[in-house]
Amino acid sequence: MLYKKLLGDGEVLNLYNYISKRNTCPFDHSITHIYRTCENAKTLADMLEINDRRKELLLSSCALHDIGYAHSRYKHAIFGALKCKNILKRYNFHPEDIEMISSAISSHNSLNLADYIFDISILTMLADKLDISHFRVNTGFIHDNSPLLNIEYVSFERAQNSISVLLNCKPETIIKEVEVHNLVAKLDDYLELASMFFSVKFCLKINKRKALTN
Repeated sequence: MLYKKLLGDGEVLNLYNYISKRNTCPFDHSITHIYRTCENAKTLADMLEINDRRKELLLSSCALHDIGYAHSRYKHAIFGALKCKNILKRYNFHPEDIEMISSAISSHNSLNLADYIFDISILTMLADKLDISHFRVNTGFIHDNSPLLNIEYVSFERAQNSISVLLNCKPETIIKEVEVHNLVAKLDDYLELASMFFSVKFCLKINKRKALTN
């Protein structure tokens, strides 16, 4: 699959290594974040029955979605959308596919539904935003008792016409503290965009993981 070649591309790896070393953001944007984003994208694509060709484009978008951080934190989506084109051309992506991937990267932070032209656009955004466990936290920027550190992993459940996103937390977690965190609260807005785009209800649930018993 081409997205795996992108993940192993020397230029792409150098960009993410540079981003990781700069460490200018409270949240991880290293290659490990990219792998987690791709895993989220695979799960969502399968639940929504996205065909294999579109899934490949989605994963390629996820693989490159944060390369713009090498240039600027605050306009990284725009810079990434421009930078990705030359990388994709090296792998002989079709021009229309390049424009689709570039569009998905440029819009992955938007809260405006009109910016999400393609299914891969909304799914790139969602796969990125749902990497929200403790693995995402750069502890050098965030104090040790951040509610995000209590989120152990994210999982998904599909019902007939809905997809539940579960934030599974440590047993001792105070759920309200997680709910009011700005990144978690903002997830409702992103999930609402996905609900409108796909006509499938996306729901956010915050669970305490049950303590292990002997």
